[in-house]
Amino acid sequence: MNNEEAMRESSARITHMLADLEGAVGPNAWPRVEALVTELVALYGEGLLRMLAHARASATDAGELDARLASDQGVASLLSLHGAHPVPLETRLERALVRVREAIGDARVEIERVSSGEITLRASNVHQVVTAGNFTAIVNKAIQHEAPEIAAIHIDGLPAAPPQKLVTTEQLVRRGAR
Repeated sequence: MNNEEAMRESSARITHMLADLEGAVGPNAWPRVEALVTELVALYGEGLLRMLAHARASATDAGELDARLASDQGVASLLSLHGAHPVPLETRLERALVRVREAIGDARVEIERVSSGEITLRASNVHQVVTAGNFTAIVNKAIQHEAPEIAAIHIDGLPAAPPQKLVTTEQLVRRGAR
């Protein structure tokens, strides 16, 4: 298992433990637990940011340092969590959309708005070759890879899903009676 996989598994375990803990402590104690976790993350984040500042101050090539930090998905994710990713958010989002465009072909997707951890995209030319669900999954994966601090992705302009043809029990019974 590589370091990125280990970090992802650790993150998943933490999420699961927090969900279990929330259920165990109940609604009266949960806000205190949440406040404690928030303070711990902020404390470690401040330490991380200070170490980063010292590393940049002593680096002979800060650009090379930033490139190395950005290429390590685990480190880049932690830096994103604390608003210190070495690559600007807009650049990372555009990089994600390039990957989406490569995967989708002639469908188009553009950034409409980014604010408070949310992004709104405008999609066009999404048709039968790529379903709206597949398109959404590809967009979500690319953005989460490049910008894990984005918590919500809204996509305007997707075609409505075709109505589902349901087969009722009555229709099945009639077919079987033939």
